[in-house]
Amino acid sequence: MSPLHFDEGKLPLALVEGACLSSDSTTNCLKPTQLGKAQPGAPLSPDGHWLVAMTGIGVFIFGGPKPEFWEGPVLGTPSALSECVVANGGENIACLRGSRLWLFAKSAPTATEKLQ
Repeated sequence: MSPLHFDEGKLPLALVEGACLSSDSTTNCLKPTQLGKAQPGAPLSPDGHWLVAMTGIGVFIFGGPKPEFWEGPVLGTPSALSECVVANGGENIACLRGSRLWLFAKSAPTATEKLQ
């Protein structure tokens, strides 16, 4: 689960396997600019224009002209990734795999592991 927003007395607005979970049926989780101010650690970019959604088969990036699907050997097993965040511009994401931070770039052929 990737929490996006919490309001007291309501279900959290969150992404679960790329699907929207919300108590408000009019909320569109996959339109980043409709989600309001980015919360630290949320899968929404700091400028509020990009969103990363993790699934068991890969990672979706929303905010550009069309959604992007990132997959392949560089990501490894997508279900092992958690807590993904996206940078302004949608070109870079950072995710946890176990206790290690991994950085992925759209244009890079390989991922970079950052030791903690």
